[in-house]
Amino acid sequence: MKSKSGISTYSTAKGVRYKVRFWKPDRTQGAKGGFATRPAAKAFQLEMEMRRAQGSFVDPTLGRATVAFVAEEWLAAREADTKGTKRSTLSRVRSIARIRVIPDLGERRIGDLTKGDVNEWVRTLEGEPETIRKTVSVLRGVLGYAVDHNRIHTNPASKIAQPKIAKKQKRYLTHAQVGDLYTAINATNRGEEHGYGLVALVLAYTGLRWSELYGLRIADIDLRKRRINVAHTIVEVDGK
Repeated sequence: MKSKSGISTYSTAKGVRYKVRFWKPDRTQGAKGGFATRPAAKAFQLEMEMRRAQGSFVDPTLGRATVAFVAEEWLAAREADTKGTKRSTLSRVRSIARIRVIPDLGERRIGDLTKGDVNEWVRTLEGEPETIRKTVSVLRGVLGYAVDHNRIHTNPASKIAQPKIAKKQKRYLTHAQVGDLYTAINATNRGEEHGYGLVALVLAYTGLRWSELYGLRIADIDLRKRRINVAHTIVEVDGK
């Protein structure tokens, strides 16, 4: 049934439902149905008019895309941005998205996801607090991408409760302990022949990360000045 007010009714198996027609900023017309009551439909209509006037209009039809669809779009955009994301970070993000986010929430419409839904999902996540926080960060990135592309108004994954990461007390070896480690490593698997003990000393006294140590080249070592220049890193990405 058509209506001059922009709200019409139609019949479904569950009873009468209301459909709202609204104008978009480009002066084309959109529609959204499924409202169980006329007041709910009217509230939606007024919200669309207010957002159009304020310049914050988001077409609700764009929110019908699934989380999986938007997640893959987001991943593709990050992969295309070769300067903005490290390969190791991209590999981790891709793994989290396809192992946790998409299997758990992929079939949900992006526009239907609420902060309550996200909080409930976070409570089901298992693992160390740091792992959970990284997983939530990936979902937040997907939903932030949806906001930037006018699929949703706000990010329901922002400012939600997450497990705190407990600070672990750092342990530092004494000079004597470093010496014992050096001796033990050199005595194992022909360690002295391969220079494994030297590796232990470099790590212990310079604070280099493994990836920074792997990336050292002969040109990076200045014996005269007794300096190591950290110019490259080598990390494992996707098993390579």
